Amino acid sequence: MLTEAEIEAWCRDGYVVPSAFRLDAGELEALQSAVDRVLRGNPEVESDRVINPHLDRGRPYRLRGDRAFHDIAHDSRILDMAAAVMGPDLVLLFTHLFCKPPESPRTVPWHQDGPFWPIEPMASCTVWLALDKVDTGNGAMRVIPGSHLEHYRRHELVDDPDSTLNREIRVRDFDEGKAHTIDRTCRC
Repeated sequence: MLTEAEIEAWCRDGYVVPSAFRLDAGELEALQSAVDRVLRGNPEVESDRVINPHLDRGRPYRLRGDRAFHDIAHDSRILDMAAAVMGPDLVLLFTHLFCKPPESPRTVPWHQDGPFWPIEPMASCTVWLALDKVDTGNGAMRVIPGSHLEHYRRHELVDDPDSTLNREIRVRDFDEGKAHTIDRTCRC
């Protein structure tokens, strides 16, 4: 599913936007409906802190998930793309819904996925699926190409109620001007 040029981009930049992967209209609608079900079923959980919705553990285990997220996390198209850059031995660490309601002040702070999550070996791949239109005005992902090739940055504790994470890399520690914004419109 990834071209050789996309694999090269992954190695060089640390991210890739696959040209061939698309959710069809039915898949997209099923995932959007699943988001709604998970949010309705877990009113006590903030919408950007829904961890592991691919599991339906129910009460008293905290989160009621939805099978649609299990299915997409195990989708062979996604697994094949991850394996193309990570190798065939893949482990699903977790899934996370980042749902940002309109006018929400909450942000995802700068972080490096590998060092942020305490895993060994420090080899990780994050798959981001935009289920709604995402642009600079409503929470588009920003990345710094090539930052994965540099030394790992220190993550400091965050004392900010508007932060979705508890640690971040301070902007003073890198050049934010090098960031690329990934605007996505669901291409179905």
